[in-house]
Amino acid sequence: MLIQLGHITFPEIQVLGCIPGTAVFRNVEPYPHAGAPKGVLLLRVVGPLCFANVEHIRDTLAEHEAVSGSKGEPLQSILLDISGASHMDTTAAEAMKDWREGYDRAGVRLALTDPNPQITMMLHKTGMLDSGDQLLFPSLEAALLHIQQPGAQLTHDTFLHPAVPLDKVKGRLIGTWTQFFLPDPQM
Repeated sequence: MLIQLGHITFPEIQVLGCIPGTAVFRNVEPYPHAGAPKGVLLLRVVGPLCFANVEHIRDTLAEHEAVSGSKGEPLQSILLDISGASHMDTTAAEAMKDWREGYDRAGVRLALTDPNPQITMMLHKTGMLDSGDQLLFPSLEAALLHIQQPGAQLTHDTFLHPAVPLDKVKGRLIGTWTQFFLPDPQM
């Protein structure tokens, strides 16, 4: 039980990079040749997003921001892959909203990739998705493309969220060009 509590309180946060010549993102620890574009920090949270770990996640983000700054590369974007997050509670959603507002003031773009439907609903409830600014992306590739080529037109299949079956959506689009759907709360 103590081990499980440790995993919840201190979830693994991986620095990701793209393996050259591919669209494959991996933890840079075992794949040191994987890299990210200058000014972009790619991270993956492996574990729930909850009251017990928001400080750990915030501190880890701050550490990686400092490392990026020490390399002489101004941080422009943080892409947070939350595909490994099983759920998000209200405390984490509110903390993420605060982080986003702080990053916006600092001129740093925060984007979240591959959230599950529960996390998408929680973010919607906090009002994070109401700004009109693109926040959610179905993949790191889509988020990077949007950052590097904001007007890029992509195919419908690129943006279908794999975790939400099409027959279980109410068809409301979130964001500008992605096909993220909020699940119908009555289902």
